[in-house]
Amino acid sequence: MLSSASLHHFLIFNGCARLLTQRRETRDDAVKP
Repeated sequence: MLSSASLHHFLIFNGCARLLTQRRETRDDAVKP
């Protein structure tokens, strides 16, 4: 079982990754004609 600290870092990592993917998607949408 994950410790609270590991879970906390995991959630932060997931949040950052999700923000990066959303930003990449919006950038691709902006590039499309």
